[in-house]
Amino acid sequence: MDELVNVMEEILIELKEMNSKLDDIQGSGIYKSIADVCDKVDDVCDKIDSLETTITLGDNY
Repeated sequence: MDELVNVMEEILIELKEMNSKLDDIQGSGIYKSIADVCDKVDDVCDKIDSLETTITLGDNY
């Protein structure tokens, strides 16, 4: 029985650690979720695409 309790305690510790890591990656937008992070990555990709277009249409390309 003690062995089962030890295993359950270890599982609890791991779950708490996972929960704290999820809190760390939470977004800062409307939904406070990973979707907010994805939105920010999409914004960065859009800006890179815009920059690429500007560079390729410029005289120096």
